[in-house]
Amino acid sequence: MKKFSFWALCLMASTSLTAASIQVPQGADLQAALNNASPGDTLLLQAGTFTGNFIMKNGVNVSGGWDAGFISQSQYGTILDGNASGRVLKQEADFDQMTVWDNLTIQNGKLMSNGKGAGVYLLWKSKLTNCLIQNNTFDTENVTECEGGGLAQDKDDHAGDVIADNCVIRNNEATHGGGIWIRSTITNSVIEDNKTLLSHPGGGAHLQWGRMYNCIIRRNHSSEDAGGVRAYGNCKLINCLIADNTCDVKVAGLALERTLDEVINCTVVNNNQAKNDNDKEYCGIRFDSDNADGNKFVNNVVWGNKAGGVVQNQQVSYSICKYSNATNNAIQGNVPGDFSYTRITLADDNTADAGPKFTNPENGDYTLAAGSVLIDAGLSSANDMMTDIAGNERMNGNAVDIGCYEYIPGTTTAIDQLATPKTASRKIIRNGQLYILRDGKTYNVIGQQL
Repeated sequence: MKKFSFWALCLMASTSLTAASIQVPQGADLQAALNNASPGDTLLLQAGTFTGNFIMKNGVNVSGGWDAGFISQSQYGTILDGNASGRVLKQEADFDQMTVWDNLTIQNGKLMSNGKGAGVYLLWKSKLTNCLIQNNTFDTENVTECEGGGLAQDKDDHAGDVIADNCVIRNNEATHGGGIWIRSTITNSVIEDNKTLLSHPGGGAHLQWGRMYNCIIRRNHSSEDAGGVRAYGNCKLINCLIADNTCDVKVAGLALERTLDEVINCTVVNNNQAKNDNDKEYCGIRFDSDNADGNKFVNNVVWGNKAGGVVQNQQVSYSICKYSNATNNAIQGNVPGDFSYTRITLADDNTADAGPKFTNPENGDYTLAAGSVLIDAGLSSANDMMTDIAGNERMNGNAVDIGCYEYIPGTTTAIDQLATPKTASRKIIRNGQLYILRDGKTYNVIGQQL
C-alpha cells in the first residue's frame, strides 16, 4: 500500500474553487459518475473491477486504486475490464482541458471493427499516468486493421504532447503496433510482450511522427518487420532500450522510415529476426535508404543482434552511415560506408569478446559494468536530457555515456528494479541550481517539472 500519489496530491490541491474529489465505490456505475461530474473534478475509484466500455469526459480526471476509506492507494488496484466486447477506454472528441487517468489497470479490450486502439483510444488533451495496459486485442475474424493493441493516439502535429507516462503496456495484439500506435510522446514506460498479427510491422510500437523518451521496449514480436519499433517520419527516440525483440521477416530491433528521425543514447541489443537470408545485414536497425537525409544517430550501442539466431557481422543498414549525422556510436561488426564521411566512432575493436561490458545481459540487465568502453565515450552536446533511462543524472563523469544507461560507480541495479524506468527522489546541483530527480523526471525546488 502507499499513501496519496504525487499526482493525486496535485489533483486534490487544484486551484479551482469548484473542483471536487468524488469517491466512486467498487460496484458503482462508473460511466454515470463520469457523465455527472464537472470539468476539474477528480473521480477517486475504489480498488476492484469496473466492467464496461467507458467514454472519457473533458476535464474530468480519474485516480484509481483507493481503499474502502479512500485514504491510501494500491498500485493498479482499480481494474477497468472491457470484457472482450469493445474498447475499454475511448475519447470521442478533442478536449480543451487536460484530462488525466491515473493508476489503473486497463485490460481485456477487443476491437470489433477496423480502427485504432483495442485498449485505449486518445485524441488531444488527454493523458494516462502510472497505468498497466494489458491483454487487449481485436476480432481476428472480422478486423483487418487494428492499430495500437494497447494504446492508440490519433492526432497530427502534437508530437510534443505526452499522452502516457510511467505506464506498463504488455501482452497486447494489433496489426500495426502491438503495444502502441501513437503520433505523440510516451515517456518513462515499459512496452513488453506485445505482438502484431496478420503480417504487419511494429511488434512493440508503431510511431507515426511520434516520440519515445526513457522507454524500455523488450520481448515484443512482429509477424512482419520491426519486432521492437517501427518509426515513420520525423520520430525521436532518446534514452531507450530496445532489446530481446523478435520478428518473422526483417529488422528485429528498430525500423526508421522517412526523414528527420533522431535516435540518441539508445541501446539496441539482442534482437533476432527469423530469416537468415533476406536483409540480414540490418537485423538491428534499418534506415529507409531513399529518405535518410537529415537523420541523427548519436551515442547509440548496437550489439548482439541476430538473424536466424546467429549474431551478424553487420547489424545496421548502409543508409545509416551514408545519409545520417552518425557519430559516437558503438556498433558491433562491419559498419558499411565511408567512415570518414559518416563520422562513425567505434568504441572498441568491435569483436564480440571485447563487447560493451553490460552488467548481466543474459538476464536482461544492460546497465554498464565498470571498465566498459561506453563510459564517457558519448557526445555530450547531443543529449540535453538531464537523466538517463533509470533516472540517473546525465552526465556522471567527463562525458555522456553511450547507450541508455549512465554508469554510476559503486552501485548495482537488481533485475527487478529494471522492470520500470524510474528511481527514487534525490537532489542534484547543476550550474549552481538545485533540482529534484523523481521517477525519471526533473523538477525545480517548487515542484514544477522541467
